[in-house]
Amino acid sequence: MSSWTSFDKVLHFVGGAVLYLISGSMLLVLIAAAGKELIDEIRYGGFDYKDLIATLLGGLFIYLL
Repeated sequence: MSSWTSFDKVLHFVGGAVLYLISGSMLLVLIAAAGKELIDEIRYGGFDYKDLIATLLGGLFIYLL
């Protein structure tokens, strides 16, 4: 599990923000974030809830603007 301040969290945040900008759907951001973490669990044995939250926060940030 990675730190809250890792560069990976920035990438997840930006990814969530961009996905929300393109789709306009927080549901799609949630599905994409959860899907990515499930793939990480299967491939690498590591579901990181911090990555999931960072992605959702990126989408939420754009939603609230």
